[in-house]
Amino acid sequence: MRKHIAVFGSPSSGKTLFSFVLDALTKDQKRVLIISSDEIIPILPMLEDGKMGLGRLFSEEINQLHFTRAVKVLRENPLVGVLGYGLQEEGIRDEAQMETFCSIAESLSDSIIWDLTSDMSNPFCQFAKKKAELSVCILTPDKRGLLYEQENERNLPQNSIYLAGQVKPYSPYEEVSEKIGGFDGMLPFGKELEIAYLEGRMIKGGSLCHRKYWDAVQMICDRMEET
Repeated sequence: MRKHIAVFGSPSSGKTLFSFVLDALTKDQKRVLIISSDEIIPILPMLEDGKMGLGRLFSEEINQLHFTRAVKVLRENPLVGVLGYGLQEEGIRDEAQMETFCSIAESLSDSIIWDLTSDMSNPFCQFAKKKAELSVCILTPDKRGLLYEQENERNLPQNSIYLAGQVKPYSPYEEVSEKIGGFDGMLPFGKELEIAYLEGRMIKGGSLCHRKYWDAVQMICDRMEET
């Protein structure tokens, strides 16, 4: 089974929500680690205050003890661990530590999901691009999503799975799909998802999702099982 999956995409396309919906990869008692690289809107305050974030972790010696202390295990699914930034933490500066970080992550999990920012210059994006055996690019099917894809076409991994995120009934889905060469799946917008987002309950979005989310998740699971 493939180990690394990277989730790229345009701003507000639903990257983090989809990363957490991918907890379906924990079937057969597989352990999943989600690494959220967004330091601007940090994930940790939505999960638990006071937890060591990536900024603090990378400011110290990275070893297994510090690493495991930084992992937040979800009550909703104890097979899922999350690493992310806390409030007022700086982004990583020492990219040389990334290999050690990744080696420990691999030893503690069966699958690693890289929930990446929209800034392709982010060190996590560059590292995940090299490591990922499977990449997903989520775009809002509108002018903003199309411009993101055009701007980052050379930087995005080749042969990525393209998903349309936050699709609304009036979204120019067909037009954008034609211009990027076709979407592989759709992640529809829903009022229940908007409420979950506004209330900071994205990690519980899996129980709220549209059937098309599960179609996309099944496609990812099938690809992950391929050799």
